[in-house]
Amino acid sequence: MEKLAEIEFARSFEPGKPRADYEWTVEFAREALAARSAAADALDDKAECLRRYVGTVLVGFSAALLLVLQSHPLWIFSFFPALVALMIAAILSGSVSSPIDFPALPKIERALAYAKRYGAEGEVRFYAFAVSLQTSLDDILEGESRRTKHATYWFIAALSFLLGAIAVVALSLAGVLDLKALLERA
Repeated sequence: MEKLAEIEFARSFEPGKPRADYEWTVEFAREALAARSAAADALDDKAECLRRYVGTVLVGFSAALLLVLQSHPLWIFSFFPALVALMIAAILSGSVSSPIDFPALPKIERALAYAKRYGAEGEVRFYAFAVSLQTSLDDILEGESRRTKHATYWFIAALSFLLGAIAVVALSLAGVLDLKALLERA
């Protein structure tokens, strides 16, 4: 019965003229939430691109590693740092898009309760709740941004290690570097 009363109230609710002009606060809250949502979408897109790059390099790297190790098993030592860095980059970029719990905007029942309790100021008080939501979103975005940045650094490190490993293989094939002799001395 109370739900019917709330629905009827929502249909017939006509906000009164507030004592002060609060429209700017409502608009500010809406714009701030939209900006944070756009930032979260941009971070998700960056993480997705990074995952694609890491995946592509990892597949190519694994295939090349299998071919190379059949003829020269000692070369695994030169490729190992690149493999570790790629795995770290993959884990970090994957963690960016994992679901995170955070407070959401109140449900319609709560909005109706605000309207019923606070009258003309209900909308302002309802959107004032967005301040805590924005703080939560800021924390989430900061964490996602940090993980995306670290994943990018690890990906760059993996590519650098991979280039180093390719140089070791090239030097070894050219006869300039003898890995077996180096390992026996160590």
